[in-house]
Amino acid sequence: MSTALSDSTLAALRKALTFEGEIRLRTKSVESYSLLGGGAKSVIAAEKECLDSGLALFDVRSEKEGRTAVAYVRITSTGVAKLLECTPAQEYAELLRIATPAHSAAIQLALASTVETQLASLDFHRAEIVAKEVALLEQFRNVVEARFGSLRSETEAIQKRKQYFEDLLKPPSVKPEVLNDGTPIPKLPIDPPKPGNEVEENYQRRICQELAELYNESPDGREAVERVFYMTGAMCQIGEIGSEVVFDGRFHQSTARVLPGTKCRISAPGWVYESPSGNPSYLVKIAVDPITGGGDK
Repeated sequence: MSTALSDSTLAALRKALTFEGEIRLRTKSVESYSLLGGGAKSVIAAEKECLDSGLALFDVRSEKEGRTAVAYVRITSTGVAKLLECTPAQEYAELLRIATPAHSAAIQLALASTVETQLASLDFHRAEIVAKEVALLEQFRNVVEARFGSLRSETEAIQKRKQYFEDLLKPPSVKPEVLNDGTPIPKLPIDPPKPGNEVEENYQRRICQELAELYNESPDGREAVERVFYMTGAMCQIGEIGSEVVFDGRFHQSTARVLPGTKCRISAPGWVYESPSGNPSYLVKIAVDPITGGGDK
């Protein structure tokens, strides 16, 4: 964690860069001498701040010469590094200008170490970013492969159903009804394949819906569509012509205006899709006519 320094300590560090070797200071009291006077506050106070923060920015050696206290002050390599840390990059050139050759070399060494540390940090973060990107790409690849497999299964199911209905719509080939010896050939019932999964069931339901739309829009072709309904094995006819029912809009339709609950008579059957999963769909509603006369309500 970075430790902030006071302005007085930073000023003392900058001042110390301008002297080669130790700086000899004289004062009456060891606790009150200033670094070359006026330019910064007490070096002793600055050194105490450094010690409290666990740093050794100055090397201070005190001696007595009679009644006069003499201090020998030298900036340490830690002090140079800390000064660089607390100095904006645009002011590095000024530090190099005021520093002595020895201190200038120390500054350049500290800068090189800082740059090396930053490059190592950038390499580490770059490696982290690359690793995350590779992991995301791997997840994306797995999702794409899974989706591709699902689409392939759906395509195969659609092709099977397509072939099945194409075979149903082909005109029947003329085959002899008896063998050469006169034995009748038995007629085998049509057994259409049942949907094997949800994809095939949805496809079958969609085909039946399209047939139901054709049934409702083309009255002249209803007999042909009904034959296909039977061939699918999934459509069931509901409603007996002539039977009386109570009108329910979910299952009944009428060309007249009929309110729910009105007694009606079935005029044409409807068709319901019976899905293997047990969810019927009323694709063609039962046609009804309201009962007139005493039965009206």
